[in-house]
Amino acid sequence: MQHRSFLGVLLLSGLVIPFTSCNFSPSLTSITVTPSSYTAVLAPCGSPQVTTNFIAIGNYTSPGHAPITHDITNQVTWASLTPTMVSISSSGAATVTCQTYGSTVITASAPGFHGDIMGTATFNVEQYNNTSTNDVVSITLTPANPTLTAVGQTVAFVATGTRGTGTTVSVTTASIWTSSNPAVASINPNTGVATAVATGSTTITATYTNSDGVQAMGTTLLTVQ
Repeated sequence: MQHRSFLGVLLLSGLVIPFTSCNFSPSLTSITVTPSSYTAVLAPCGSPQVTTNFIAIGNYTSPGHAPITHDITNQVTWASLTPTMVSISSSGAATVTCQTYGSTVITASAPGFHGDIMGTATFNVEQYNNTSTNDVVSITLTPANPTLTAVGQTVAFVATGTRGTGTTVSVTTASIWTSSNPAVASINPNTGVATAVATGSTTITATYTNSDGVQAMGTTLLTVQ
């Protein structure tokens, strides 16, 4: 009886916390940056520079629960280890400058339970071949960063290539189209028409191959809400 009375006093006073009241918030354990590797051709100064949109996916764990992922592109801190080669905005949009070429690392960081968590991607910048001034050296996609609001909804992308001479040409049907996350949005590889599949974000890429084998790429972010 004395033990029961003592336990009752503890419960009433709030000193004993029932085990069933323990709740754990998911903890950020790692960050995945997509695309994990990207290559662009350095266009001549004065030409529209190649821009690609990186996405940061946060990987979370919680005791007793399955791991979950969440798009945290706009919540991380983006940085380029060589900003004179590739600059990057707070939203993950990376742009090649006309200063130098080589390879650099793009980082996305955010606070974790035991300190900052960082995800990385490699950005390669190849030297432009001045002997092929008629090559398409960069591609611009429109619409830029569109949002679809229903599963099954579509958007038709247009790819405009800029040659080394500064002139532009349509390369929509001459490019190969891909989606970094087909579970979010699929895309016809020949026409550039994307279809919403599920909520999330994906990077749409158009790749054009010149007659000499040199490739040019253009990307944009597609969001499905």
